[in-house]
Amino acid sequence: MPALLAARPVAASTMSASDVVAAAIKSAEVPHQGLVEINASLGIPDLPIVSDETKILSGTTRVRTWWLTQTSWRTDTITATGQEMTAADPGSTDGGVRQWSFENNSETKLSNPGVRLPRADDLVPPQAARRLISWLDSSDRIMPLAARRIAGYNGAGAEIVPSDPRSSVGRVDLWVEPRTGLPLEIDVYARGAERPSISTRFLDLDLVQPSSSVLNPVLVTTAEQDSNAEPDLLARLNSSDGVPLPSSLGTLARLTGPAAAGLNGIATY
Repeated sequence: MPALLAARPVAASTMSASDVVAAAIKSAEVPHQGLVEINASLGIPDLPIVSDETKILSGTTRVRTWWLTQTSWRTDTITATGQEMTAADPGSTDGGVRQWSFENNSETKLSNPGVRLPRADDLVPPQAARRLISWLDSSDRIMPLAARRIAGYNGAGAEIVPSDPRSSVGRVDLWVEPRTGLPLEIDVYARGAERPSISTRFLDLDLVQPSSSVLNPVLVTTAEQDSNAEPDLLARLNSSDGVPLPSSLGTLARLTGPAAAGLNGIATY
């Protein structure tokens, strides 16, 4: 029965491609909860100096996510032996998070270093889509995609093609829930690739407001408490200012202003 339901034709969407992108940008305040699958094949090497957070960029990861607002959310990475929770820290003033490990029975509060490696909550469809399309340029092409059924919803689609031929991204395919604009799936293709380098989509989704007890769980009293301001590898690189970086790379100028805010030992071109 699930296979038959999934095979039903999807009605064409009445949303234009530009409307799909605009709706996704405005979706940050749409409450929801669901199960997400992230597939990534960036081929990041498994090095001992790099934290476990890079593993999400090379493999398949399933997460459960609950979202109320940008300051009240929770995402749990499902592992073979338990779950790893990351949630907004209500007591933080800089966007810090709480992390709880089921295996270690420990809670760690992390401050926001500004520049850091990606976490699972960065790669759920709504977060990933809003971050990517915030870099859209007026010259980039936005074209319609056929509607697709995702997690029980008929998603309206748009294909985004960067106009700059030097871009390593060939295209971005995006589908949103038409009523709310919540991104349901986003696929990022390298230039010339037939399969996406990163694909993230909802497997199950409820457009409801998560309960406060889920967003702010009370942990067992035996959980080990810790606070960690230690930066990850990317943050360490960014904190280094011993080597002056060039103002241009090839024909690309170094970004300045708000787009480069918080970047010291790292330059973006």
